[in-house]
Amino acid sequence: MRIPPPSLLPLLFPLSLLWFSASFSQVNQEWERRFSNTLNSTDVAMSLDADGFVYVAGNSFSLGTSSDWKIIKYHPDGTQEWMFTYNGTMNGGDYAKALKIDPTGNIVITGTSVRASGNDITTIKLNSSGTLLWESHYDGGSGGNESSAGLSLDEGGNIYVCGSTLGVASQDVVIIKYSQNGVELWNQTFNGSWNLDDIPYRIACDNNSVWVAGKTFTGTYSDALLLKYSSAGTFLWSKTNNGSGNQDDEFLDLTADEAGNIYVTGNTYGSGPGQDMLTVKYSSSGQQKWVSKYNGPAGNDDLGTSIVYHTGSVYVCGGSKGEESGITSYDFVTVKYGSNGSAKWIQRYNGAANRDDMPAQIILDQAGDILVGGSSEGGDTNTDYLVVSYSKQGTFDWLHRYNNATVNGADVLVGIASDELHNVYLTGTSYGGVSFNDIAAIKLAQSGKLASILKEKLNMLMVGLLDERMRVKTIPLKTLFLPLVAWLLIPFTLSVLIH
Repeated sequence: MRIPPPSLLPLLFPLSLLWFSASFSQVNQEWERRFSNTLNSTDVAMSLDADGFVYVAGNSFSLGTSSDWKIIKYHPDGTQEWMFTYNGTMNGGDYAKALKIDPTGNIVITGTSVRASGNDITTIKLNSSGTLLWESHYDGGSGGNESSAGLSLDEGGNIYVCGSTLGVASQDVVIIKYSQNGVELWNQTFNGSWNLDDIPYRIACDNNSVWVAGKTFTGTYSDALLLKYSSAGTFLWSKTNNGSGNQDDEFLDLTADEAGNIYVTGNTYGSGPGQDMLTVKYSSSGQQKWVSKYNGPAGNDDLGTSIVYHTGSVYVCGGSKGEESGITSYDFVTVKYGSNGSAKWIQRYNGAANRDDMPAQIILDQAGDILVGGSSEGGDTNTDYLVVSYSKQGTFDWLHRYNNATVNGADVLVGIASDELHNVYLTGTSYGGVSFNDIAAIKLAQSGKLASILKEKLNMLMVGLLDERMRVKTIPLKTLFLPLVAWLLIPFTLSVLIH
């Protein structure tokens, strides 16, 4: 590629700016895929692999086998690649709970299945072609029922599952570690000091540690609970949080940073009439570093539902009651916390219907912008999928609402993901009519986001062209591809590049 003549370079800047400004912040639905059954189907989890293929896990009722797991793989263009059904040995109620992709592209799913001993925690692995590689089961041995709550994988492909098992007289937390080949390496149970129910919600791990977030009952009410184990299964510490209101407190989600600090979010009762959103940072040794609480404008219930860490900051989403038009309902609330726990910005979203809007998950896309996905009551459209996008600085970017307009029933989002091209995927349970629900996956294309990234890459390319040392040569070929495509879309630039 030749360096463009200096006389033509001034033309490239305004042309590229015009092109990009024309496509700013456009979000289009590329496809919708539904799994329908003659009976009810519900969605529980979604994940993307490194090539952008979409994996959805859910449950579907069938005559004769009750509820079965359904695992569906979609091509990025929406084509269904395959569907895998898991039915336990007793043809009973089997329920998938979580799905992850391991470092080699295999799919790991955990859930509950009915076996001769009762409900057991079942974990399976499929290869990328949908073939079952192995299945493993955990039976607590006390004659009670086990249930799965969460799943996490380390960089070596080891698998950690958390769930509940019946202890002496109550439900205890159980953590199970499997090798990548499905061999159980160890299991550990946790029983709180009150010998009452201990409930896990989420699990996270790195190559050295495992954390579980949940709650432990201390009488009538519960305290928020965080557990830490080593990767070898050694119990390291437990931490609880009891708000000043001495009512139900719980940690609902967690995330870790590179130094092994752990961040948890949930809700706590203070001295006011409702719950506050609670976010806490603990060091790797269990020392509480900071506590932040969010109490919304209504002074009522505020719940933290999802948390993510990125380069020194923590992003939390949840539901916050706000009084609009005389109606008290939940709104989306998103908070960015700095390294010391102070709120850097707060954003709220209240749907036009002034009804409940409840987020389920927060993620960051490849550009570091924030995507919050959940469900929003839309008035005549009932409950809809909703995703809201914010910039790193907390500026509102765009939102998208999905409603199955055929029936205008309840569409409840459970998961959100983004690929390297900044496409956004939504999945959840969507009413399909005749009193039955479907599993529904949606793909959104962010042409505005893509244009913004192309603009940045194009500017880098132009700067490189002006530099006699051609700094642009240090940019990987994969990164250069998008700016080159953008240039080809501009007639004047096309003539420069091909001659």
